[in-house]
Amino acid sequence: MKARWKVLTTAEKERARRYSELLATSLCTQNGSLNSPHQIAQPGDGPPQTVGLIVKAVDPNTSSHEAKQIIKVAVDPKALKLGVNKLKNLANNAVLVECKSKAEREILENELNKICTITVEHPKRKLPTLLLMHLPRDVENEEIRDTVIHQNNLSHLEDPVLKVKFTKRTFDDSRHVVIEVSPNVRRELVALRKIKLHWSMCKVEDFVVVTRCLKCLGFGRTSKFCHGQQKCSYCAEDHHWKECGSKHQTRCSNCLKANTYIHEEGKKFNTNHSAFSKECPKMRKIESIIISKTEY
Repeated sequence: MKARWKVLTTAEKERARRYSELLATSLCTQNGSLNSPHQIAQPGDGPPQTVGLIVKAVDPNTSSHEAKQIIKVAVDPKALKLGVNKLKNLANNAVLVECKSKAEREILENELNKICTITVEHPKRKLPTLLLMHLPRDVENEEIRDTVIHQNNLSHLEDPVLKVKFTKRTFDDSRHVVIEVSPNVRRELVALRKIKLHWSMCKVEDFVVVTRCLKCLGFGRTSKFCHGQQKCSYCAEDHHWKECGSKHQTRCSNCLKANTYIHEEGKKFNTNHSAFSKECPKMRKIESIIISKTEY
């Protein structure tokens, strides 16, 4: 069994490379290996979870800009006493309208449903992700769901979702695995804190998956699709961190870039840290945004 884990096909190596770029905690800048998990933002720590609506014109040839004008002409937020947080063009000629509360969204939805030239639907929220720590390496991905459900008395849950996303870190006899779960499964597992898996007890904690490029160090993509400049995670200059001669003068390229869009000095991010710092303000903001769009 151990030999099977040591031999990887080309496809498996490629998947492992892509998975290594899905960062939710921090990447060790000394040797490229993943550090142990740190305390991440929790549901409720970040901005309040806004509620939104996806609006599209019935005519598929109507652009999102034109759909937005239909909304503005037909709906008066002042008359309805609504606070609209965002009115944003999306792909596929859609428009996102965000409100502060479910009550306000319901009022707006009722008004929009009166317009026969548009359709309205609720945006799909992300499923939460968890980290299973020290899962025995002889437990296959395909059997994790049923094993967790049956060994931990969770058979009463309605339509439980539990999917393996990727292996975050491997050890001699165990591995850390990131799983995607439905909100009801998350609540049960987080409450248990440790779950039974075969002959082992595995610690469970919330985990926020942030996709990061290991070339430009930006968020939202991997290096496979990056056309940006190589950035150093130490000094933010245009070279690889292994070639950096200024490791005692750390600067974060992401926070430096973010500060160019922030005009108030008091609101600018601190930049005196590595791009992979656990306390990077830009990383924490990205985590909080992901949490705000997750169905907990």
